[in-house]
Amino acid sequence: MSAAERGTPRTRRLAAFIERRAGLVVLVTLAFAIVAGLGASRLRIDQRLRKLLPDHFPSVSGMDRVAERLGNQSDIYVSIASPSREANVAFGDALAQALEGHPDLRWSLLRRDYAFFERHALLYADIDDLLDLRRRVIERIYEETRTAAYGDLSLLDEGDEAGAGEAGEAGEAGAGSSALGLDEEEIRRRYGLDEGHSEYFEADEGRLLVLKARPIEESTDLEFARRLQSDLEQTIATIDPAGFHADMAVELHGSFVQHGQRVAQLRGDVIGGTAAAMAALLLSIAIYFRSARAVLLVLGPLLVAGVGALGFAWLVYDVLNLVSAFIFAVLLGLGIDFAIHVLARYRDERARGHRRPTALAVTLATTGRSTLAGGAGTGLAFGALTIADFQGFAQFGVVASFGLVLAMITALVVMPAALVLSERWRPWAPPAPRPAAARSWGRLGRPVMVAVTILAVVGAGVAIYGGLHASALEFEYDFRAMGPRQEQDAEQAAEHQVTYRDAIGRAQTVAPA
Repeated sequence: MSAAERGTPRTRRLAAFIERRAGLVVLVTLAFAIVAGLGASRLRIDQRLRKLLPDHFPSVSGMDRVAERLGNQSDIYVSIASPSREANVAFGDALAQALEGHPDLRWSLLRRDYAFFERHALLYADIDDLLDLRRRVIERIYEETRTAAYGDLSLLDEGDEAGAGEAGEAGEAGAGSSALGLDEEEIRRRYGLDEGHSEYFEADEGRLLVLKARPIEESTDLEFARRLQSDLEQTIATIDPAGFHADMAVELHGSFVQHGQRVAQLRGDVIGGTAAAMAALLLSIAIYFRSARAVLLVLGPLLVAGVGALGFAWLVYDVLNLVSAFIFAVLLGLGIDFAIHVLARYRDERARGHRRPTALAVTLATTGRSTLAGGAGTGLAFGALTIADFQGFAQFGVVASFGLVLAMITALVVMPAALVLSERWRPWAPPAPRPAAARSWGRLGRPVMVAVTILAVVGAGVAIYGGLHASALEFEYDFRAMGPRQEQDAEQAAEHQVTYRDAIGRAQTVAPA
């Protein structure tokens, strides 16, 4: 007999084992799910773009050494806004005094000292000014050497001699001139040394004041970040901004605060996306099988595979990066095919009159084999990602490959075991095929084929168009563009408003943090 009629010897042995040990298989699966669930519950999402970069890159390892030496470099900015500068300064002094010696802050800074920068302003000279100074020094050396060695004779050509002569005349000028032809007043004007600098981080004539604070831990420690932010908000409320000015508004800003907000938002997106995937799967299974039992048989083992993949990710990586954060929803979408095909084939074999062990053996020998082949191909595609330097792809490939293996095992072993137990409790009699359905398909066959042909032609046209214009596709290197759309809109709107960045400086970078 062929495998389609009785199965192969191996599948018959596997079906017999599942029939005898169905309870044991389900118990072991439940124990695995509990252990994996405990690990998955400890899994965190780290949305820092640093986690997407390979550790062995020199720039990344250098950044890690700096972070290890200097510690956290993300600051909290407390913006104090009101129509009165005096009220802002008074509240800032009170807040700075309250935060002095805070155990979770390395320092807090309300006032800044410009004395060092005023004394050493030329350390921060522009490159063009430095090159000009270098040229003047070289010319002065030539002139001094010529004068000392040759008197009125010159080693320079006419153009250089004229420049050196000017430098020499400048060297003999009165007070206020440099031997190199540099005017001190011009230097002070160029670098703003005579301009008055506020000792505060302020903007809009003092109507906005900022206090800077640096936490001792990084923002990736979400529990620490939440506790510190809550403590700061409570401290601000205790000082009572309204007591200083009725219109005073005090808010927390900065990457430290934004990271916690983005992680919470990303976590919500992951949960929402997974819930949407679950709802779509429930609906599709219910429509196809028209059975609540089928929904449980398909989704139960699949959820175990997803939880197992998350537990594996916690064991290997401890955290998920931005790319791998949606791995659970992806595995649900990929793994459900295995279970649906296997259960549908089992239902058809039972409808043909096979007893349960024979139906399982035939299903595993036919659909099970094709399921393994398809899963192996998908697994190899994910496995190819594991060699990528970009850790977003590498981590996703490892976790997805492991989850795909679990999905195949649960579809071919765990789901049949659960099916055996459910039939022992209450036999499942799949509906026999209806002849009317074949007649309906015969009537609809031609229109459906026409629609399929049209879709194929349109799809081919779109594919050709995309291939011809693929070279025009560009990568987005500005990592700020990866944030939520409303956050980008808010940043663009803030460009025309006075914000805390105007008080501390608007310098930005598109490099990963």
